[in-house]
Amino acid sequence: MPSTNRIDSDCPYPISILIVCSYVDDNLIFTNSNVLAKEFEAHCNTRLKMTSEGPVNWYLSVKYDRCPLTGAVSANQELYINKILQRWGMSECHPLPTPFPAKADDVITALAEPILNQDPRIIKEFQEL
Repeated sequence: MPSTNRIDSDCPYPISILIVCSYVDDNLIFTNSNVLAKEFEAHCNTRLKMTSEGPVNWYLSVKYDRCPLTGAVSANQELYINKILQRWGMSECHPLPTPFPAKADDVITALAEPILNQDPRIIKEFQEL
């Protein structure tokens, strides 16, 4: 699209987008226009202090990577999951493929059965896990 027809001069698409993610005091924006990002930051700074830290690498225990060729963004929580597995003594567990193989249905069915006389301590640990 010719730059004269663009909403924001640095956006190569007919439309500029801005996605805002917010969790308590952690905010994240995704946009296809640096001009729009700067305008949004200036607008927000009229009411509250906000700083731009550049491209996102980590946000709420999620690691983000951007492919330099396509611009595609991927996200993973591998380090966070490994930390949880280590905490609960499961770092040597063997994962199953997704989707589960058919033989896993029996195991899953057995795990879905209600547990009688639940120990409150175990319930608390399960909720943490």
